Amino acid sequence: MKIILGLSGGVDSSYTAYTLKNEGYEVECISMITTDLESQKKDIENAKRIADKLNLKHTVIDKRKEFNDIVLKRFIYDYEHGSTPNPCALCNREIKFNLLYDEMIKANADMISTGHYANVVKLDNGRYAIKKSKNINKDQSYLLYNLTQEQLSHIKFVLCDEDKNEIREEIKNFDEDVSNKKDSFDLCFIKEIDYVEFIKRIEFGEDYKEKIARGLLNEEDLRNNNFLRKGKFVNIKGDVLGFHDGILNFTIGQRKGLNMAFGKKQYVVDIKENGDIVLGDDKDLYSDRFVVDEINFQAVEDFEEGKEYNYFCKVRYRDKGSMCSIKKFNNKLYCHLDTKARAITKGQSAVFYDEDVIVCGGTISSSGGFDEEI
Repeated sequence: MKIILGLSGGVDSSYTAYTLKNEGYEVECISMITTDLESQKKDIENAKRIADKLNLKHTVIDKRKEFNDIVLKRFIYDYEHGSTPNPCALCNREIKFNLLYDEMIKANADMISTGHYANVVKLDNGRYAIKKSKNINKDQSYLLYNLTQEQLSHIKFVLCDEDKNEIREEIKNFDEDVSNKKDSFDLCFIKEIDYVEFIKRIEFGEDYKEKIARGLLNEEDLRNNNFLRKGKFVNIKGDVLGFHDGILNFTIGQRKGLNMAFGKKQYVVDIKENGDIVLGDDKDLYSDRFVVDEINFQAVEDFEEGKEYNYFCKVRYRDKGSMCSIKKFNNKLYCHLDTKARAITKGQSAVFYDEDVIVCGGTISSSGGFDEEI
């Protein structure tokens, strides 16, 4: 059986390549270029070295244009409009697994694989869904809720319940450099700078500071961008508390970096598209209601309109989760958690589980209440 493997050059995908070959599969490795970062170039060099050591075919494919058009533009748009995006979920579906699936078809292969800690199950209703890893500290199911039935039906994960420390020890048998590679918790396209600086460079060029210094870029140019437009700090009643330098600098739940003294601790409770930053107490961050759109179903084909469903829900990657009642109206899910969650954030993903299996997931479009009648 032939498998197309996404080989990033990291510990997990390298171990996957090693395991699949030892299990007798014919493995072809694909690495994709999504940025011009030196760190990614080094990762691809590592991937080539691993493939060579295992005597596996290795191909590098340039996906920078698609990554820019689909992932980066959405990433910037979300921040410009007061949301905090989850680019990994979008990239997994539209870039990474799309690429592997297309290469599987071209190569007349049978399956695709990556180094994710998750599993795929086929259910009694004939549908495929992601199942959580038993290794709860490494489980990546939350980031895979967006995969399609076509993609899921051809995935083979081998790490699902593995221990990362044991994987590192095993990899030492054939590549100690990769074995010692640190886990990365950064976005793959942002290294050594924060997202604010990253977006400024994307919008105005790598040399934007020089342009400002030389008078080629002025305050009016900056203000024409929504995320740099100056706005107001307001309390939850709408009273003006002060002024800020642009919504790009803020995320839900933030306390530090407000650059103003308010006499007591204040947290970012909401970010409005008109530029208002709503501040409140820590208790104001807790909510049990939110709305989800851009829904992708896995374990079931769809929800019946207006019918109530009850599933376990996570509203962020490291969220412990809570049971949640859900009703679907007009392609949106109206969700009510059993236990309030802190800082439910527009743009992040909400993923719903039946025990350990993903039922569906989507993008949080509003929180703190229902903005529309249901």
